[in-house]
Amino acid sequence: MDFQKELNDIFETIKDTLPTGVEYLSYNIKSYTGRGTSGQSYFAIVDGKPDREAIPEVLKSDRETRNNEINKRINDIEFEITVAQQPGRFVIFSLSKENGFTYRIATLEELVYLTKFYLMGIVDPGTRKEIFADVAPDKKTGKPDVIGRQKIYYGNGEVKEYTGAPISDFARAAFHALDEKLKFVYAMVSPDEAIIRTSPAIPGLTELYEVNEDLALDASKLENIYEFLESHSEAKVGKALEALQANSEFRAKAEKRYGQFIKARVSENAGIDSFAEAALTRKEVELFGDRHFTDEVISLSRLDEQECQTIVTFIGSLVQNYFDIKEFKDQMESAENKNEAKAIYLEAAEKVKNGILDEAHVYEEGWFGKILQMLAHHEVEKLMFEKTRFKVKNDDFLKGFIFYLGMNNSSPVYFDVFQSTVSGFSEFFWFLPSVPRTAWGDTDFALPENTLKFSRRAHYRIGDEGEWQLQPAQDDDRPAILVFYLSEFFERYGMSVYNFSKTVSDSPFFIYDRSLKKKGPKFPDEVDINKQDFDAGFNILKTIWTEYVAHADTPNFSRIFKTTTNLETDDFFVESTYGFAPGYNLDSAVATITDQGFAVVRWEEFWDYDVE
Repeated sequence: MDFQKELNDIFETIKDTLPTGVEYLSYNIKSYTGRGTSGQSYFAIVDGKPDREAIPEVLKSDRETRNNEINKRINDIEFEITVAQQPGRFVIFSLSKENGFTYRIATLEELVYLTKFYLMGIVDPGTRKEIFADVAPDKKTGKPDVIGRQKIYYGNGEVKEYTGAPISDFARAAFHALDEKLKFVYAMVSPDEAIIRTSPAIPGLTELYEVNEDLALDASKLENIYEFLESHSEAKVGKALEALQANSEFRAKAEKRYGQFIKARVSENAGIDSFAEAALTRKEVELFGDRHFTDEVISLSRLDEQECQTIVTFIGSLVQNYFDIKEFKDQMESAENKNEAKAIYLEAAEKVKNGILDEAHVYEEGWFGKILQMLAHHEVEKLMFEKTRFKVKNDDFLKGFIFYLGMNNSSPVYFDVFQSTVSGFSEFFWFLPSVPRTAWGDTDFALPENTLKFSRRAHYRIGDEGEWQLQPAQDDDRPAILVFYLSEFFERYGMSVYNFSKTVSDSPFFIYDRSLKKKGPKFPDEVDINKQDFDAGFNILKTIWTEYVAHADTPNFSRIFKTTTNLETDDFFVESTYGFAPGYNLDSAVATITDQGFAVVRWEEFWDYDVE
């Protein structure tokens, strides 16, 4: 596409709407992830400051104008021109009645000039903003990671600090313009002035920002060494490694703390001397923040392959610090049944959790220690994938990551997979105490192979509106009936046993779908009871159904009850039949029901999400 020709054609269409003597500018920079851009909308320079008020309609990008034909055409060509450039290049668009519609790659001088204008425009009157931004190339891609923070100074003396760096576009562009040598950007901004300092300085444009670090290290305490290691300071990390070289006891402890992580990030033969190469960047540390690790949720939404791998590798290596994952796999695959396997898992999980906590307590203020603390206490109820590239190998790190999901939570984790690429969850999916439930939207359904000796079933559905199903498919097509004692009901909800007669308390209770009413179970040896016991039993059964069982969302609910549609109203409802069998005990009632061709679901089994 001839970009300049399209700009010229647009100019011919709009030139008569432009005032004379005014140049309008905007600039964009290509994103590093996906096909996108960021930048600033059009402005004019008035009295030495950017002015966005008197902008022609054709250059506005608000909701009212963005879909106008000419506005959309301008946005489209600017986007195409920007994404065609090398990463980190500012593209300046200039439009005036006298000079037409043009674009150019910004010089370093223009980068500084435009960034100062932008920064002054985001500071409120009566305040000052101080901005700090670390800039470092990603260890695998070489693309610059920009991680920053900012302080706002108010007129009343109050100071507030926030994460984020509104100078990140400038930092990325300057990183490339300075042959990838840029390490730090500092700015002090008021509504009237912006001072930018960089390390190294940009000759003639910015002053040098010098980091004055206190490199005095008391190496007699291990936590001091860990503080230096986890500081993100090249000089401090070097000091810490020197201290470990001189102290074999501390070195061994550091190898234990970071060893598996370093091997995962560098190579199998790497040791503590490779810590700097292995360490997470500031951007990678943010992956373990509250954007992705919220209450009871791990969200991998919109993460790319490398970001997913970082999380999986860190957690998986951490798990391997505290037990041999191959030995654990052999133990699980030798277990004869679910209870035996669960005991093996819980013993390993306790060892991992205690190990993580013990290590975190040695030093918990650095990035590594803070992540340890978070992971040791994080209950995972939901693992989210949305537009996620979860393309990770089924190696020991993935196995360790899946193992971790059940460490603080015995109920089944809910995997929500939507419009994502997922390579697999490893056979450890089946090793968790409760098999995860999975939902799949616009994504190929695929569960890993079960390598255990015994069968397990996973609860899944396709799409948000899909019905819950079991994988492997339910092989028992007999109609099922819920059977229980009242004492089981009261025990589950921590209630005191009501003052029922012995007849009612000792009778097996049962609930099943109304459609089976005419062919429900018969109890030929049932004994007669008085009206008081009859009424008491059916009253409590009605309460149990309406207030407890009818609202259950367990896999066994759909096995016993079916949803009915009211053809007149399209409302959904479920109806039941219930009763009890005086003169029977639970065993004889179960045998009678089974002999008549029904399947029996016991009380605890009904409430178990992990259907076996």
